[in-house]
Amino acid sequence: MTAQPKAMPWTPRKSCALLSTCVPIILAAALIALAQEHVARVVDLRGDWFLNSSQKLSAGMPLPASGIVQVRNPKYGDYIAVANRSGKIIESRNCDNRCDEPINLPTTSSPSVFFRLFEAAMDLLSNGREKWVVLISKGGELREAVVKIEGKQVDLSTVLQDQHRGKYILRFQPHRPGRTVNSKIVGPITVDWNPSNLAPVVVKGLSPGLYMVQPLDNSGRKPLEPGSESLVLFATPETFDKAADAFHEATELTNLWGDQVQHGSKRQFLRAALGVIASETQ
Repeated sequence: MTAQPKAMPWTPRKSCALLSTCVPIILAAALIALAQEHVARVVDLRGDWFLNSSQKLSAGMPLPASGIVQVRNPKYGDYIAVANRSGKIIESRNCDNRCDEPINLPTTSSPSVFFRLFEAAMDLLSNGREKWVVLISKGGELREAVVKIEGKQVDLSTVLQDQHRGKYILRFQPHRPGRTVNSKIVGPITVDWNPSNLAPVVVKGLSPGLYMVQPLDNSGRKPLEPGSESLVLFATPETFDKAADAFHEATELTNLWGDQVQHGSKRQFLRAALGVIASETQ
């Protein structure tokens, strides 16, 4: 029978030798993880902007700690807006003025309570921005909103609050990004809108969830110009307060962005935020 080799005794010197090998590996892995952690997001951009001279950027993309963002072949009208993980704009460049100075990203981030919704909405935009697209309207657009639905009654005052008094014909298209299930359009219905005398309206066939609310012309009942429609989350009384509070935070954030972010990009973000809120409350 072959004799088994004896196990060598463990000694402090061997412990030190192992640690001297492992510690650099552990530290290197930690530094790589830190470098890969994203500390910011591209909120809005136009033109050819690159991360670390190699990765072309698009709206919604995460940006890593200590990264460098620069424009390539800048043109009049190019711009970029970068926000931290709480959604606050930390850097912006506009090529109508000088924009070739690099953006040095921070090394760390300190997310606020709101960061989770902001991050989730940015993920939706970066992974499928076309699902939340907002076309440019000449005006008269409806507002993105969270609306309480009780039975067949809904109060559309938030959706119509930018509109003049008058009669509006609306229809409701279920909005289910990523799904191929046929969805039945609800409406059209006529709403006699008076900003000083708010009243709920009856919409038969409407159920809790996301809908694209489309205004129609009064004669042929055809959709008005693209961009005039809005995405609305119809919420049950049990989920309305939570959903409305979250969307209010998202709206306040877009107000803080001011002119640093285009109007259409703000609406895209609000639509993506509604998608996140719907998935968590419905």
